[in-house]
Amino acid sequence: MREGRAERRRAIAAAARRVLDDPHAYAAFEALVTEDDWYDPQLEELLDQITHLPPRSQLFGSGREAREEHWAYLRRLIDAAEA
Repeated sequence: MREGRAERRRAIAAAARRVLDDPHAYAAFEALVTEDDWYDPQLEELLDQITHLPPRSQLFGSGREAREEHWAYLRRLIDAAEA
């Protein structure tokens, strides 16, 4: 794998971690991701899942347990993109 691709994956993974910590960081994450990133098999699932984050509010969102499971899954995807 080219070193540039590995660096790109790490940058996107870092931006995704920031989104999990701060939902306001999503705009910066979205600006970072390019169309080519969607065709990277190591990033495809991460990008799809982070664009479909469950709402933090329980009023209109899924339950707390489902949200925590989704976030745990996202963290595993982020870890894989960083590796």
